[in-house]
Amino acid sequence: MLRVFLSLLWIGLVIAGCDASETPGTPRFAIFLVDDTVEGPDGQAPPDAERLPPSPSGTGLTAALWLRREGGMAGPFVADARVIAAADGRPAVEFTLTQEGRDRFAALTRANVGRRLAVVVNGAIVAASVIGGEMTDGRAMLTGNYSEAQASALAAELAATAPR
Repeated sequence: MLRVFLSLLWIGLVIAGCDASETPGTPRFAIFLVDDTVEGPDGQAPPDAERLPPSPSGTGLTAALWLRREGGMAGPFVADARVIAAADGRPAVEFTLTQEGRDRFAALTRANVGRRLAVVVNGAIVAASVIGGEMTDGRAMLTGNYSEAQASALAAELAATAPR
């Protein structure tokens, strides 16, 4: 019974997190700021925030995070994604943003140095980190405890969000 409830809750979160402007079944890509002002899972969130779960594959995140839509970016901004080896030799995913994505990401990172951001794919958080400085080259690397298969699947999901 609990498993059914959790499955329905997961489906509801994914559906609630999708923009109506996207074609049904189209993978969703977004980068949102983490709202660290919300205390606990039952905390009172601002109207523009939503609580999204971590991806079950290799993210290292253990709990859902409250994310603010305001100031974030959502849409077909991924130009390319591929599996690479991180500095420690583990599989990682590198993605490149479109020109519009680069411009938006540069503005987002410039205005929010020191704050946390989260990368969302298909309604789940695949990475969350602190913004160290403005990022203008439109490239990002997702590292975690990914197996080769998990990194390949994530790269494919990211690539599928590219504009057609």
